[in-house]
Amino acid sequence: MHAMRRSLVVAAVLLSAGCPGSLAVDGSAQDHLACVVGRVSDGDTFRCLDGTVVRLILIDTPEWNQGDYGRLAREALLTMIQPGEEVGLELDVDRIDPYDRLLAYVHLDDGRMVKEELLRLGMAIVAVYPPNVRYLERFRAVMEEARRNNVGLWSVGGFDCTPADFRARRCSM
Repeated sequence: MHAMRRSLVVAAVLLSAGCPGSLAVDGSAQDHLACVVGRVSDGDTFRCLDGTVVRLILIDTPEWNQGDYGRLAREALLTMIQPGEEVGLELDVDRIDPYDRLLAYVHLDDGRMVKEELLRLGMAIVAVYPPNVRYLERFRAVMEEARRNNVGLWSVGGFDCTPADFRARRCSM
């Protein structure tokens, strides 16, 4: 049943071309879509106006309830993508996660990738879930530079408890 729902979600994404406020196929490539941002949930998840939930691939940010760190990560994402703004979505191998979120690399009009900017600002860490690893080495290099330079949350111990460890209750805030 779950696999069927995923297939329906992917089919809906690819068939929604041209619908205002929804995902649309960008040109003829099925791995490039457009989305009008509806609501930013946290530092690595947002919803398109059509209701599609997008999860940024290859990064993890503090959870919304992970103290001030979650709030800061969400605010950092909001400085890059605003509700009503159209962003480009680039899909990788796995397109839907177990929570029925669309997995995507998000591109801004100026060519920057949102995930890379969050890593550069020290608001995210690299999180690897193969087979979606297209930009892995590039993102790791950006994260390591931010960590070495104590940028963003690296300067205040924001990743002493990683988001994954926080979700698994292996540490607390």
